Amino acid sequence: MATTRENKGTRAFNKTIKAYLEERAENDALFAVKFANPSKSVEDCVTYYE
Repeated sequence: MATTRENKGTRAFNKTIKAYLEERAENDALFAVKFANPSKSVEDCVTYYE
């Protein structure tokens, strides 16, 4: 099980990535369309692997 410290780090990482993606969506209309897709999430983005 993850410790509180790890959870805070993960939450901070997710928050940072989300802020970056939101800013990019504001400045890139093509990206904004993909970012607005309700089937995608920041959580899925940061945990993606092949």
